[in-house]
Amino acid sequence: MELAGVLREAMSVGASDVHLKPRQHPVLRVRGQLVKLENWPLLDARELDQVAGTMMTPPQRQRFDRDGGVDVQYTVAGIGRFRVSIFRARASIGIALRVVPYEPPTFEELHLPPIVAKLAMEPRGLILVTGPAGSGKTTTLAAMINHMNKNRIDHIVTIEDPIEYLFDDGGCIITQREVGLDAPGFGEALRICLRQDPNVVMVGEMRDLETMRTVLTLAETGHLVLSTLHTITAPETVNRIISEFPPEHERQVRQQFAGVLRGVISQRLMERADEPGLIPAVEVLIGTLTAQRCIEDPMRTGQLDQVIAEGRDTYGMQTFNQSVIEWYQKGMVSYEEARRNATSQTDFEVEVERLALAADVATRKPIPTSEGAFRR
Repeated sequence: MELAGVLREAMSVGASDVHLKPRQHPVLRVRGQLVKLENWPLLDARELDQVAGTMMTPPQRQRFDRDGGVDVQYTVAGIGRFRVSIFRARASIGIALRVVPYEPPTFEELHLPPIVAKLAMEPRGLILVTGPAGSGKTTTLAAMINHMNKNRIDHIVTIEDPIEYLFDDGGCIITQREVGLDAPGFGEALRICLRQDPNVVMVGEMRDLETMRTVLTLAETGHLVLSTLHTITAPETVNRIISEFPPEHERQVRQQFAGVLRGVISQRLMERADEPGLIPAVEVLIGTLTAQRCIEDPMRTGQLDQVIAEGRDTYGMQTFNQSVIEWYQKGMVSYEEARRNATSQTDFEVEVERLALAADVATRKPIPTSEGAFRR
């Protein structure tokens, strides 16, 4: 199999992902849709095994043999950079490649709300970027690091598995460490992080209780910490972190988490209607005093949705429904796509109808009455 040729074709059509599976044609994900490359021959299991072997270092091969899967960084000169997931499935090897651009993105290119840039300038605390796999969490983190590098003078330490975006030092010194190559795990890398004199720490993913506990402690000690979780909404993120700790520690964790939280950015990608491509629906929770009290009090945690909705004008918060309605009103996503990505489809329908009626009333011309007055 000529992997370089498949990847070259993927890049030429703007694919975000490449899937390689035995006895199947290569498959690309283009603008969110899977496309089978039937002009390429069916993939052979032995060839995939050989290709996977060329992508892994000896330590990565050991992890793969032990765990049945490993993530690696892979670069093909003249074509591009990729994050690669190599895994076993039904005793064969499968490979999924995610395209990683050479240049870190900007907030404008990603269509992220302005509040994200403000969060990136926080001096300390915890910022979480959440969403399902493939929702652009890593890309959003890269945009935040890129913004810091241009607007701050700090030492940024990233702990990733694997390293995806590469950063050159700008205003900041950026130290990038890869799990499996530079440290055995996230926990071990975090434990020695304080000795590196960081101002900002970016943890690729909070995968276990130990990492969560260390991240909260780092945020308490005056550092700005950024990380990700595979949660769908901002309130769900709060509940997920609290539930990871033993019940007898719940009160302490609620107080600790509420004290350090600066923001939760939850996102999901939507297909654009105005041009080819994807655009993010983004929910943002800011760690205001009201939000902190809702996190501390289990009886009030369910009010976080309302806190987000009401905090739009004052704090820059927004719900998924508010986000998708904005993109729909601008003509950038279709009604069905916006409705599908709303947290509450019923609330979305009611709000769109209300906005349409309000717009109709606002544009209707006054009609003169017999008395010479005007009515609408």
